[in-house]
Amino acid sequence: FEITIWNSSGASLTQRNASATYDSPYATGWKGLAKDNISRLYYSGEKKQSGNNQGIIGMIYSQNGSGWRSFADSYLYPTTTINDVFIDSAYNVYGVGTNDQAGDKYLWVLKYNGSGSHQWNYSLGSSSYNSYGESVTIDSQDNIYFGGYSYSSSGSGSSDFWIIKFNTSGQEQWNRLTGGSSADYLYAITTDDN
Repeated sequence: FEITIWNSSGASLTQRNASATYDSPYATGWKGLAKDNISRLYYSGEKKQSGNNQGIIGMIYSQNGSGWRSFADSYLYPTTTINDVFIDSAYNVYGVGTNDQAGDKYLWVLKYNGSGSHQWNYSLGSSSYNSYGESVTIDSQDNIYFGGYSYSSSGSGSSDFWIIKFNTSGQEQWNRLTGGSSADYLYAITTDDN
């Protein structure tokens, strides 16, 4: 897949492949894109290989559209996707998505440090119901909030919003399952200044 950078006037500055590792013959797809305060781009998504989706996450260093280099990592459970990516003030990278373990779907969270080294990942949920990870955000104290939805019988409807808070060490602080009597699907999450 490709990334194109435009300036504020709409002129294209550059168009590059995000990572040749995931080009043809494997199908690839964007899911999330974020930028830190020194103009580095971070991407997440999936690639298809041998009939399975593999979650990918990486960083592209850019200096006005030149000097690109990238890293990427992938997981196979056998089926994963990373739907969103976010960066904290120390340039740690967090992703959220879904992994499939023997037909059971789990909300999946992961962390890399600023050098691209894997720090931790967790599958959240249960084999008795499916859960999906869709969005991640960070507050002013660098706590991480992962959002998605779950078909847990503990909820109010057939599916409910699911929000989980972690600290940077990967320790869960709390989680909330909430919704109405019908199906609810959470696709985006953010925090305020408090």
